[in-house]
Order: sequence, then C-alpha cells, then structure tokens
Amino acid sequence: MQDQLAAGFPFLSPGCRLVLDRVASERVLTGLRQCLPTRLPQLLEELRSLAAECTIGPASGLAHWLEALAMEPADFYAIGGVSFTALLHQDDPDRLRWLAAQLQAAAPPDPAGLGERERRQWLMLTVQLFGTGSRFRPLPDALAVLWEAAAWREELRQRLLLLADRADHRLHPLPWTLPISLRMHGRYSRAEIEAAFGVRTTEAPWIHREGVLWHQATAASATGQRYIHHESRGSRVLLFVREQRRQGTVTEPFVCLGFARYESHEGERPMAIRWRLEREIQAAWLPGCSSPSLAFAV
Repeated sequence: MQDQLAAGFPFLSPGCRLVLDRVASERVLTGLRQCLPTRLPQLLEELRSLAAECTIGPASGLAHWLEALAMEPADFYAIGGVSFTALLHQDDPDRLRWLAAQLQAAAPPDPAGLGERERRQWLMLTVQLFGTGSRFRPLPDALAVLWEAAAWREELRQRLLLLADRADHRLHPLPWTLPISLRMHGRYSRAEIEAAFGVRTTEAPWIHREGVLWHQATAASATGQRYIHHESRGSRVLLFVREQRRQGTVTEPFVCLGFARYESHEGERPMAIRWRLEREIQAAWLPGCSSPSLAFAV
C-alpha cells in the first residue's frame, strides 16, 4: 500500500484516479498499520482470537489463516520469527505443485535415485530454504532436515500450493531439452538459477559472478567479444533481469526473459548491448514497450 500511494495508484482501472495529499496518505497508512499485526506477539494474539471465535480451527490451513487475518503472504511472512520469506517470488505452478505432492511422502527421496531434472528441482528449493555459502547444505542433508520437521514441511507444502494458486501470469517453456527447470517469464533468485544449471554443489556452494550480465566489460575484452560473436561461436544468451537489487528488505528475484541475439553495442565499462529477444516481453511488465529489442549495460 505504501508503494502504491507513492506511485499514485498506477494499477487502477482505466478512467479511475485516486488523489490523496500527504496528510491524508499518512492517515491512511497509519490506520492500516494499526489494523494489521506487525509483530509476532500481536500475530499470535490475533490468531488466538480468531480461534476463540471459531473462525479458524485445527483443520484450518495456511490459506484460511491468511484470509481470516486479511493479510497478504508477504506481510504474514515478514513478521519476525516466521520463515519462508525467500520463497515468495516463486511463480511456476507446475513445479510448485510437483514439489508439494512430493512433500507428502513418508520418507525423503533418495537423491541418488532421482533423475537430473528432479534432483535440480529439489536443489532449487533447498538453496532457498537453507542458503548458500557457509549455510549451504548438500541435498541429502537438506532433505533429511525437512523430513525430520514434519510441521515445518507441512507448512511448506501448503505455502507452495498457495503460491501456485496465486500465480498470475503465463510462463513459457524454453526451447531446449536440457534437464533445467526454468521457464520464460518466471522469477528466480540467483541461487535458484545456478541450482537449475547444476553449478550449485557441495564443492561450489558460493554465488558465481563471472560470465553473466553483472560483469562490466569492454568491447575488446574476452567477455565483450563473447557477447558480440556468440552466435558465430555457437553459444546462446539467456537473459535474466531485474529493475532493482532490493525492494525494501527483500532481495528482488530475476525475471527470465528467454534467449536473445546480439544486435549492437555502444560505450565502454559498462558496455551497453542491445539484445533482440526471441519472444516479446509481457506488456504488463513494460508499459508502452512493444519492441522485442532490449538494451543492457554489462
């Protein structure tokens, strides 16, 4: 709501306009903050009240809780002491429902018996739950922890189903046969992308940075030449982008824009490359932009 107020409510229906002065805006936000629980003790007290009123009960699931609290998942999971904030961006309903179904099993899957695609799907989940670097857990250890914590696993299962039901845009398969669970226009963290490509391992638990678009390059450098001549050298460019690094306290995920071809470039350090996407960006993401051509600084 705070972001919408600052932006002037840009997503209202055509022909509608809502204008509030600074004082009125602050009053609206203050009233909303007072209505919604913002701390864990407040949240627990609100849940106890709802239970006493029989609004929720032992059989109530996560979706019912959120409806009764009139809270969005991001607000609920932002309250201290509640986990899974790192999963809020996930928007591939097929993968989410597959994981939710697997989490119902009595025992964890044996990674050694999984196909490469399934193994990477599990790794994409566990790197989000447990982290990277010194917090990284090998897949067998991560799955063992999940199955030891039955209540946590059940909440996770419900959380994944909720995310699947709330997915609000269409994803498209990427034109390849590789065992990589990424889809065009899906949202992914950097750790998930690396897990999907199979480069996140016990031997390499840290985030990789070289060879991707956040590397500043010159046209004459090896990186610049690799981008310029990628087609003649037999390589393809898969673009993942985001508008900003963080939104509040949450790290923004990357959006997979699919494959792109080099068109032109200008400047040095950063070197601004214009790419032509194989599939146009959804209009809702870039209002007023209908061209499949896109420029990035690398």
